[in-house]
Amino acid sequence: RDLHSFPTRRSSDLRYDDAEKYFRRYLKAKETYSPQKDKLKLMLNNLSSEHIAFYMLGFFNFIKEDYEAAIENFNNALNCIDDVRDIHGLLARCYRIKGDQARVVSHCEKAIIFNHEDAEIRLLEGEAHINLGDVEAARKCFIRALELEPEKVDSILNLIISASLADNPDETLNLINRYLEKSPHSATGLLSKGDALFSLGKYGLARQSYLDSADQNPGDYKALNNLGNC
Repeated sequence: RDLHSFPTRRSSDLRYDDAEKYFRRYLKAKETYSPQKDKLKLMLNNLSSEHIAFYMLGFFNFIKEDYEAAIENFNNALNCIDDVRDIHGLLARCYRIKGDQARVVSHCEKAIIFNHEDAEIRLLEGEAHINLGDVEAARKCFIRALELEPEKVDSILNLIISASLADNPDETLNLINRYLEKSPHSATGLLSKGDALFSLGKYGLARQSYLDSADQNPGDYKALNNLGNC
């Protein structure tokens, strides 16, 4: 079955525990394998499948949110072979949860080297670069994510963050307007637009954006505070 079609949470019709048991039995059988005892040569046909077993065990760990075990099994798979399906993307997600930004970047780069580049990989990589303080590298990742998937709103939002961190209010405002074309009632987008306009000294326009944001989210103290500043 295509692994990308697997659900992200456990389901009663997907017997992960049974599958895990059989993959572990395979690895145990591999350790004790003797060609003289394999009269049907069944094991001989699968002598080099450890990487798949380790990958799948890591995948089950990932689904169960046991990220330490997932990392261990994914690395066991990589000790057998350089690349297995989307393993580097999964490792990047594990290390993101653990807060290891350098390893997130490393595995995103490896995913790209092995031709698994997509918008999600670039977003992961860009987010890690922001956390590492490299705003320009992050910006390039988010631009690439948009090239790969032009309608992906998360890429625009992250570009807004990187432009804001780079203290570029004009670019920030252009990106926010692009985002609001897709999500015109986003309180976060309207608030960000107000901030960009405020940075440019356009207080009347900023005031209107803050009012629009407060209409969408009346309890947002930031919008109310910024209205006071205007």
